[in-house]
Amino acid sequence: MFRKLIILLLGLSLFFSSVTVWAGQGVGGGQKQSFMLEKSCDQQIAGVFPDLILTLTTRQNVIDPDDIEVMKKAVNAGARAFIHYAGKENKSARFEAFALTLRSALAEYHQACQASAPGLTGADVRGAAMHDLLGSLFASAEQAGVAPDLLDFAMLGAFARFEEMVAEPDIEAKLSMEERELVDLLLIFASRQINFRSWLKEDLTSKLTLDMDPSLILPEDLYELSEKMLQQLSMSLEEELSDRLVLADAQQLVGAQFNQEARHDMAMARLSFKIFYNQGQRDSRLTLQTLASRMDSVGGIMAGMTPEKVEQSGVAYNGLAYDWVRPEMTFSYSPVNSLIDRLVQVGGTVPQTPDFNIFEDPYRAIFEVGHDMSQSDSIFRRDERLAIDRTFGVTGQALTMMDRFTLRREDRKRRMNIMTRLKGVPEVEKEAIRMLLTPALL
Repeated sequence: MFRKLIILLLGLSLFFSSVTVWAGQGVGGGQKQSFMLEKSCDQQIAGVFPDLILTLTTRQNVIDPDDIEVMKKAVNAGARAFIHYAGKENKSARFEAFALTLRSALAEYHQACQASAPGLTGADVRGAAMHDLLGSLFASAEQAGVAPDLLDFAMLGAFARFEEMVAEPDIEAKLSMEERELVDLLLIFASRQINFRSWLKEDLTSKLTLDMDPSLILPEDLYELSEKMLQQLSMSLEEELSDRLVLADAQQLVGAQFNQEARHDMAMARLSFKIFYNQGQRDSRLTLQTLASRMDSVGGIMAGMTPEKVEQSGVAYNGLAYDWVRPEMTFSYSPVNSLIDRLVQVGGTVPQTPDFNIFEDPYRAIFEVGHDMSQSDSIFRRDERLAIDRTFGVTGQALTMMDRFTLRREDRKRRMNIMTRLKGVPEVEKEAIRMLLTPALL
């Protein structure tokens, strides 16, 4: 957990981005636009996911209805990308249930916005409605068997494809500079909100999957705090969107994009501090002494293991993942040697290899997995830093959605490759370990 906290703080200076496009619901009236996928797509699904993309990337009475119609091609492309990445072909019937549940949530959102007072007076109502919609998105996905991490990845892929299509000349030329920056702002907000929620839900799901000590699961008051923070972030955005002077100034909208990044970073850092403090105050099995004692019970080369020996070995300690391991387990791991080459290629610092020879499986295996996941972290951060420097140096703006998606996709591939080399662990437990060893900002 401490490692995640440090990574979150580093993320305050590293994690920025950019976005793109939507079509029509909003603040106080106006006709709802509904875009449909091709006839080949299941009828139950056809209109829902385009409407989701629309709803997340614009606000009613802010973008001209004619310009929303221009974005139809981009909306449909984003929806198809979401369905592709979320894996519709493997669970068609469940995806239809996902769409039907989400359709009801979208309808409730539109009704709340249409009933809200215009301008600043109704901003909190619209913010609360968006908060509820995003919560319903995760609940609908869960019913369809789409994990929070996959939902986050698929939505980012949808945003990236949408952004890519909006940048095509036939669409971009018809949008004002202010409309393009507004869309970027809304996509940054949506992607960060979804990522935040995914982190919280995967943390709980992974711990329950690995049957961890209840003291390691976040107490209810911290989940309530996170919900309040997410809702406040949504309300503050709607207040900002109620300021016509901001909407009419492209530079102010660019500034608002960076502010959204910072606000979400600070919210995650605040929650991480509280989690770290909370777990430090609770009795749990999350101690090096307990880990060393378990290894000592195996005997052999681990006989006489102590906390000091574990620390001196240089292994990256991650109690949440390692607490799950028991001496009687039988699994093994084959390290990914190419990670070092990639880290050198991107200009990263190669860490000293821990002394794994003093451990036996299953402890050696899980320590080696943790080491390779740590190298994957370093590769991602270097790739991200290079991308930020490149983008900001050319445009003066944050990373695009496509930049972010490319970084996330490559990191995801590396991490999944690591987990395929862990033998003797059920797939559902592998996924839980992967999530616990993945930093929150990924």
